[in-house]
Amino acid sequence: PSSEPSSEPSSLPSGLPTLAPVTYPTTVPFETRIDEPEPSTPDFCYEDNQDQCTICKPFQSPDFCPLDESFALLVQARTEAYREADFDIVDYWFPYLDDKVGAYIYTSSTPFFTPQMYCCLTDTSELQSCLDNDVPTGATGYVIKVTHFHTSQGVYVLKKDPNNANPLEVLRNQHMALTDIISEISMLGTSKIIVEEMIGDGHLDAEFKLHAFPGEVIAIDVVDRRTPECPCVGIVDPDWNRLDQFGCFVPSGVSEQDGTCSAIDFQTGSLNPGIVKKNLALCVGNDLPKPSQCLIDDMIKIAEDLSTEIGVYIRIDVFVYNGQVYVQEFSPNPINGKRHCVAKQNGACIDSCLMGRKWKAAGLPYGGTPTTVPQLLLDYTDKSSSDQCAITSSIAVNNSFVSSCSA
Repeated sequence: PSSEPSSEPSSLPSGLPTLAPVTYPTTVPFETRIDEPEPSTPDFCYEDNQDQCTICKPFQSPDFCPLDESFALLVQARTEAYREADFDIVDYWFPYLDDKVGAYIYTSSTPFFTPQMYCCLTDTSELQSCLDNDVPTGATGYVIKVTHFHTSQGVYVLKKDPNNANPLEVLRNQHMALTDIISEISMLGTSKIIVEEMIGDGHLDAEFKLHAFPGEVIAIDVVDRRTPECPCVGIVDPDWNRLDQFGCFVPSGVSEQDGTCSAIDFQTGSLNPGIVKKNLALCVGNDLPKPSQCLIDDMIKIAEDLSTEIGVYIRIDVFVYNGQVYVQEFSPNPINGKRHCVAKQNGACIDSCLMGRKWKAAGLPYGGTPTTVPQLLLDYTDKSSSDQCAITSSIAVNNSFVSSCSA
């Protein structure tokens, strides 16, 4: 375009916050039409050669999707709406899943596998009693989590060590005393703490985070932890084709069409490479962890079934252990809508708006439609933290799902 992009009035309902446009450099966006084959990932990220691996810091390119098709802006607006409403939006219950206790209560009511919760606490002073009395004697370890954080913040994967008085914290690879854990948790100011079953030895080679609209998985974040010192993430479609080959995208807050394509400012993006989230950059190459096809089919079926029941866009995080898919947690607001890294070449265009269009098609403003609230989550936000925890003591995980791998 030859002039400044102009703001387009938002088509979002007036009850949903409309975010103010973000001002980016006024350089003309790169031409978004391309006639060459899809580029490899390094063309839109800067390679970083580590001691044990090579990762890529992707471009953070402003895109100019229609405001009601900007995935990142829609996530931001929805998150702001339910947090302002204290997690209680009329007719919708997806905000309850942002709380690990609510997520556990829901998942336990489904046939899908999830780690058993040993105890739910509202005060760190109760942790020692939980570990002494509620964690099975034969357990090789356990996991402590605070309930309103993501990306491993406030998570302690603790493996018992017969040669040390303190357990090994697997994520940090160091022994930690309970007093140190309590001190760190106290700094986070959480209202609930859970202690749950540790599956396997606590180390996961890979995690899979499925972006699901009701009944349909669009993208999967594959977190590769096979080299603990050098974790990375690759985003694929259900057929394991990379969707991150054009780097990542940040919302410009304005809409601009370059002919038939929504504009993308790759020039600005090239000046602002960075991580995808927390300490994760993009994986280089096509050697992403890939389970057997029947396990991929299982995780997609699980995400499709759960997202259909939830009724709106949701990210469903799973892992695989011993030939079984486990549901780990849910995220209604991945990366808080700061960026996303999903795009496809669509004819002559690079299409970074496809996730936003799926959201719009599923139903504005929340990416879907209301569904029936599960019985155990009725009036969930009206309950105190203690009463929410009390629900967990009366339920047990179902874990009755039959994998297609056993057919």
